[in-house]
Amino acid sequence: MLNKSFALLFGAGLICGSINSITLKICYQTQVEGMDGRDEQYEKPWFFSFVMFLACLCALPVYYAGRMIDEMQRRKSAPGVASGMRPDELSVASADESTSDPVTREIFFYLLLPSMCDLLGTSLQQMGLCVTTVSVFQMLKGSILLFSAFLSVSFLGKRLTGYNWVGIGLCLIALTMVGMASVWGADEQGTDPAASDTSPAAQQAVGILLILIGQVICAAQYVVEEYLLRPPLNVTPMAIVGLEGFWGSVVMGCIVLPLCAFLPGSDPGGEYESTQDALFVLSSNEMDGSGHLIRFLVAVFFVSVLLYNIIGVTVTAESSAIHHTFLDASRTLLIWLVSIGLFYFVDPQYGEAITPYSWLQAIGFAILVLGQVTYEGIIRVPGLKYEQEKGRSSAQCSPLASYPCSPADRWVAKASPRGATTPFSSPGALAKEKGLKNPLLEKNAVAV
Repeated sequence: MLNKSFALLFGAGLICGSINSITLKICYQTQVEGMDGRDEQYEKPWFFSFVMFLACLCALPVYYAGRMIDEMQRRKSAPGVASGMRPDELSVASADESTSDPVTREIFFYLLLPSMCDLLGTSLQQMGLCVTTVSVFQMLKGSILLFSAFLSVSFLGKRLTGYNWVGIGLCLIALTMVGMASVWGADEQGTDPAASDTSPAAQQAVGILLILIGQVICAAQYVVEEYLLRPPLNVTPMAIVGLEGFWGSVVMGCIVLPLCAFLPGSDPGGEYESTQDALFVLSSNEMDGSGHLIRFLVAVFFVSVLLYNIIGVTVTAESSAIHHTFLDASRTLLIWLVSIGLFYFVDPQYGEAITPYSWLQAIGFAILVLGQVTYEGIIRVPGLKYEQEKGRSSAQCSPLASYPCSPADRWVAKASPRGATTPFSSPGALAKEKGLKNPLLEKNAVAV
């Protein structure tokens, strides 16, 4: 069962994830004047992908700054012998500090894999979206739950119990209901952007296949991140987000955006997507308020997507890749509620109206919550076996902290008061500051 700290973390992820999706949607629907003088909607998906990776890149200097601050504070602290540690314990603790959570060259290149999974998965889904409808896309997004579960079992050796699979099944049913309500509601109103263009069945099939492959790749990204967070690598969430941002920014800036400018399309200059036009709109002060709105929305998107990615990886660290997919699925509810509010209280062009099928969406969201609490074992299904609760360590829930996954980490995390050390403290530093005698360290020292 999840603790309060994790619930707060999950709630913050819902808020940040909803904000970045809503701001992106508003940007796509805002009319601006392009550099060729034509009025157009600010639809720049590849540019926003680049902004997302740049935002994630900002986590890297924060991570290294935090490590430096932690090192300085350890140097200023009292020597280990004065705090009650024996010399043999101090030598083991010092060795532990020097090797805890290193971003080595090996890890640096390892993180190229989840970065490319993120980029490739998103790209395939956008390509599929070009030949199918938004509503079908939304309905297929729920498949990531199932793919994530299967990959976790296959590659991480996870063991899912009967109630875990019941919870996942309920979530899939719920997301299917939400997608069906979107499809039927769009047909009722005739507002589906692709509804007027009837694609051939073959194109629809290709679009669905691309979206599903994209979901598999995104699920693989979450599973790879979980692997990196676990022993023996023990990479921190902040380092993962920052290095994924680095690799994504390099690939987007050197390959993807130049390719978008080279391919033919309807953007200014006959380009598929013009980054120059995107920057022109951001820098222009001549537009009637729309330029200021776009700048504000891009700034909000930048901050919210950074926080959401940090929280998302931290959710994986504190629980699993499957919980990360729960977070992605759950934010749909907040987005839907805010979209209804925007339609009726702000501007209809930015929102979503209530349809005769909205009740189906509401029931679907209720089943989604039911599926998640069933997966956690909070609500028990009669006839299924449940493991005895072992509790969850909540001493280190900060995305800046090393995830306490080794036995020494977990012992120190349990023994140390919450908030007593810096978020970058290693197990040896924690023991040295508190004068604690770790039986694992003693055992190692005797063995040496």
